[in-house]
Amino acid sequence: MGKRTYRVLWVPGATQDLVDIGSYIALDSPANAMNVIKRIQQRASTLTTMPARGRILAEGKFLGETRWRELIVRPYRIIYAIDDDSVKVLAIIDSRREFEDVLFEIVSRSP
Repeated sequence: MGKRTYRVLWVPGATQDLVDIGSYIALDSPANAMNVIKRIQQRASTLTTMPARGRILAEGKFLGETRWRELIVRPYRIIYAIDDDSVKVLAIIDSRREFEDVLFEIVSRSP
């Protein structure tokens, strides 16, 4: 039996997070900005197989939301949710920020 594959979908807010991260880094180094964006995109694209390998988001568990998971691309957290046949990237968060500050944003983006 073949491996199950999932579609990786980016919600608009997560796409904007990536643009914002790239824009901020590009102020100092456009080349570094492109590298960081590529690393995040490549890591998210690996969710086509075995998306449950990311750990359940502790903050989501506190709210009773166990579908939210995360992968780390230091210092960023890729926050995503698994649906039947897809994975939705909900947010890209700088792990140095207070998570509570962005929690409302993630809740509003969740499927």
